[in-house]
Amino acid sequence: MGEIIVADRLCRSFPSGSETVHALKEVSLTVRERELTVLRGPSGSGKTTLINLLGALDLPTSGSIRFMGEEISALGEAKRDALRRSRMGFVFQTIGLISHMSAFENVDFALRISGFPAAERAEWADHCLHLVGMSKRRDHRPFELSGGEQQRVAIARAVSNRPRIIFADEPTSALDTHLGLQVVRLFRDLVRDEGMTVLMTTHDPNLMEIADGIWSLRDGSLAKGDGDD
Repeated sequence: MGEIIVADRLCRSFPSGSETVHALKEVSLTVRERELTVLRGPSGSGKTTLINLLGALDLPTSGSIRFMGEEISALGEAKRDALRRSRMGFVFQTIGLISHMSAFENVDFALRISGFPAAERAEWADHCLHLVGMSKRRDHRPFELSGGEQQRVAIARAVSNRPRIIFADEPTSALDTHLGLQVVRLFRDLVRDEGMTVLMTTHDPNLMEIADGIWSLRDGSLAKGDGDD
């Protein structure tokens, strides 16, 4: 399987009063296609900063990011927006479903924003809900769903634009261990059955055994493998 993301010597610094915070320090990594890759590390280690860079939500202070062979760290904002809409899906710690819309309507709305053909939207939205096991709950609104069910709808929304990669930032942090494992196994199924690529951040050691590859972050520096918390 090929490489979908190659990051080389990424640094990200932020001003903080009279000082500079170095959130990432010379980080280099490779994410391979059709794998579930985990970025692990304690809170404040730089996981979210890194995933925001790799997902074209932010720009590095220095270093480069190649996505499917294209240098994206030098792209302008409009091109990065278009890249995220067409080739990337996102699942966040805060689920962010639209409260007055049903599960189906939340997925359909994402399809409308991405410019998905109107004639195919309903069928594809239902297909995405089927992929995550939410067909029977398609007409329920978020407050009628459990936390795990809401996260499944968020995943259906993320896969709806047929992304090449899904970025999942602490997707299980608001769930108990049992529901968290269900969500990660769902990502595992999407990789195996749908050929998707998933890059997920977590600080939960219980999820490590499901990953194809693990990168560990501490204080903005990266190491391949489990590392220590």
